[in-house]
Amino acid sequence: MTATDEEFAMSETSDHWLDNDSQSHILLDEEKARTDVGSQPRSFRCWQFALLFLVSVLFLVPFIVNLAPKGSSWSEFVTDGSRQSAASTESSQPEEPNLATADRTKGATPSPEDEYLLDTAWDLQAAPTTREYNWTLTETELNPDGVWRPMLLINNQFPGPLIEVNEYDTIRVTVNNLMSNSTSMHWHGIYQNGTNSMDGTVGVTQCPIAPNHSFTYEFVVKGQSGSYWYHAHQGLQTSDGLVGPLIIHSRDEKKLQQIQYASDRVIMLSDHYHDLSGALARKYLAPDMENAEPVPDGALMNGRAIRNCDNLPHRRCDNTTSNVGLPTFDLEPKRHHRLRIINVGAFAEFQFQIDEHELAVTEVDGTDVRPISYHRLNINPAQRYSVIVHTKSREKTNFRVRARMITHCFAEKNPYMVATVEGVMRHSSIPNHELATELPETIDWDEAIGLECKDLNTTELAPVQVIAAPAKPDSLVYLRSNFEIGAYRLSRGKFNTSSWHADVQNPTLFRAIDGLQASNTSFDEAQSDRSVFVNDRAFYQPTELVVQSSGIKTIDILISNFDDGNHPYHLHGYKFWVLAQGHGYPPRKSLFFKTFFHGEFSNNLLCVIPFGNQADKQGFINPCMCIIAGILISLKISPNPDSVPNNCMMSGLKSSITLSKSGLFVSVSKLNIFEKAFLI
Repeated sequence: MTATDEEFAMSETSDHWLDNDSQSHILLDEEKARTDVGSQPRSFRCWQFALLFLVSVLFLVPFIVNLAPKGSSWSEFVTDGSRQSAASTESSQPEEPNLATADRTKGATPSPEDEYLLDTAWDLQAAPTTREYNWTLTETELNPDGVWRPMLLINNQFPGPLIEVNEYDTIRVTVNNLMSNSTSMHWHGIYQNGTNSMDGTVGVTQCPIAPNHSFTYEFVVKGQSGSYWYHAHQGLQTSDGLVGPLIIHSRDEKKLQQIQYASDRVIMLSDHYHDLSGALARKYLAPDMENAEPVPDGALMNGRAIRNCDNLPHRRCDNTTSNVGLPTFDLEPKRHHRLRIINVGAFAEFQFQIDEHELAVTEVDGTDVRPISYHRLNINPAQRYSVIVHTKSREKTNFRVRARMITHCFAEKNPYMVATVEGVMRHSSIPNHELATELPETIDWDEAIGLECKDLNTTELAPVQVIAAPAKPDSLVYLRSNFEIGAYRLSRGKFNTSSWHADVQNPTLFRAIDGLQASNTSFDEAQSDRSVFVNDRAFYQPTELVVQSSGIKTIDILISNFDDGNHPYHLHGYKFWVLAQGHGYPPRKSLFFKTFFHGEFSNNLLCVIPFGNQADKQGFINPCMCIIAGILISLKISPNPDSVPNNCMMSGLKSSITLSKSGLFVSVSKLNIFEKAFLI
């Protein structure tokens, strides 16, 4: 069976990451010694052979006993009784690392904590301007939690640099790809009105950026504000480090945020794997895996955590470098503070909390909402919540910050996993740039920790600015989302009967516009008497589901999730209204549906419960793992073009695409990195 182009595109060059450590050199030197012995004359005495053999054995035995493959996963390592015993020690109760004695003067340079602390003097009323960024993408080895692993970095930084702009500003980012593999950048939640080709979705709106080439993204942000983020949209590179925050300020930000705050900062949560995403993806997509997503090894908070290296004998680990430690946040006492919580991970849902502090939610995925307080915040991959924390006077000054992965949704156990990343919030008037060296003894909330993977109860949220959904839709699109085992025992994600397969050399957008310019009637909406239809004449539906409309329409999308897991869905380029949700097999109007918001709350990401249904106006889905497994659908809305920079002719990317104008494509995709995205 031949590997697909997509699987090759997401795979990483394993030879590039070979670790030439001391053990490898010794083994090679001893192999050379054995070769030299074989070349001695026959007069060489037998006792010399025996002595050399004995010395070789004495040198080799320690390395054979302790040698473990650097790129192997925990499931490949735990194969015999002795190794399983080591695993059970870790899973029972991992020991805490000694933070007080750590030497923080060596190792990789971390992203400065202050970078994600927004400037309180930022001018919200400044005239529109162009914010320029120049990024160089490179490969390196980094140890975010102490364990060294291959990483992909932006300007040698992890997480990536903060993008902070005002509404109506122009963002211009030049991406210089010095990595071994092609890449792209997606601006998560940005509308891209008139600049659809800047969306960064490989195979849909652009070709990937080939190695040793550059590409400039340029677009205006208008009609939206709030908390967003950017990430690579090629394979699973998000999981390898290509992520960062994107903050858009509204001129009316102080009015839209109904609790005024003294500081504003970003906190990014992510699951973390000790292996490169290419290896994880190949295992996930292999025969007989039945959609068993790779289980994380741990979690990070703003790219930082700390592991006890003694519990990870099979990994190269150093928890004394400057980028390893407890995430630490200094907040001025007796004030309100805004925290923008973003889940930039690949798979895991988190529960976020600060001990003894309530979290007042004031923004959800770019929509400002009336404040409502929670003890714990459920946040799925790609979701963003702003919360207000009040640092009222207390005897204590240090408090524990916890972000727990909801592990009950994982398909299998990982004996080396640490499911909670913890940090420290300090009540301090003077910022202290030193990391905390110990976790404070503070009180956890007494309510039971949820075991279900489900979204925050958004029925309790009310938008500050109410925008009612259109009363009457032009069309209804039904999507059945599930995983099926087909040929070669391969499990693939599907919308209806389509499992998306990216054509990285001929994006959907470019083919559609070229077809229209060539007067190919297969691409014309006149081929159907319906205003919204599946275009299976111009696009091969089994691998590319394209829903086409004749201009701007109101579309109701009904998603039935037939998987046993909760799934977030993301719509590129739009916010949608969530109309109803429920269980079972609902008709268009169902008594089993629970309607909420009365069409007032709009969003660009939703979660559908296992075996449940969700009805939306113009819905879309795009989690990471689902994307690579095939769950993606494209929506062709309008052929109104803009000028498209064509990077498909870069060396390393052969294509017959001509430079043409772009229509408007949006994509709906599932939001777990290990399943393919779906575009509508």
